[in-house]
Amino acid sequence: QIAVFAALAPVTTITHIKSPIRLLAPMCRVSQVTLKILGVGELGKSSRLMKLVRRKACASRYTKAICSNLMFLLFGPETKFMNKTRLYVYLTHDPAGTSVKNVVHFGQMINSKKFRKFDYGPKRNLKLYGQREPPEYPLERIRAPVALFWSPTDWMAPSRDVQGLKKRLRSLVLDYKMPIDDFGHLDFLFGIDVTKVLYAKVVALFQHYLK
Repeated sequence: QIAVFAALAPVTTITHIKSPIRLLAPMCRVSQVTLKILGVGELGKSSRLMKLVRRKACASRYTKAICSNLMFLLFGPETKFMNKTRLYVYLTHDPAGTSVKNVVHFGQMINSKKFRKFDYGPKRNLKLYGQREPPEYPLERIRAPVALFWSPTDWMAPSRDVQGLKKRLRSLVLDYKMPIDDFGHLDFLFGIDVTKVLYAKVVALFQHYLK
């Protein structure tokens, strides 16, 4: 049983996402087929070799700007909470790798603007789900207490999408909007003062529900 769920920068319906990732979503099906033909099932595998390559590639003063700009292009502009001198360390561990199917699923949800199960196509959907279109995840059925922590300047979980999520949750116990200007998606993980401005509140929440 889940005592309480703390959702940091929650991404469900991806309708108003600002990241340029949305521009690649229409190509997700073609990309999946191509990678399957090539025998590629995993992207960004975080092996020791890949960690070393990423660390060395982004440690140089000449390449650091390229790494940081790519990161900020995808997840949102640089904020005052990001320590750029530590970027090569962050990139050593993140991204940790994911399946091609997971990336395609994300693209499907951007295209459909719905938080729903994987779309295998009408024929297989009918066999697996009993309907031609994949069903949406029934967020209304969540019974565990849910706490949302979000920021208006988050490119990946923008305010309008979070508001849509809130309307579907019946067990929402906390709706915490970051009271800080310019707090981005990456700051939830790498922000300089994130322990003080966010994690302390999450820990207090857990302690309250675990009494």
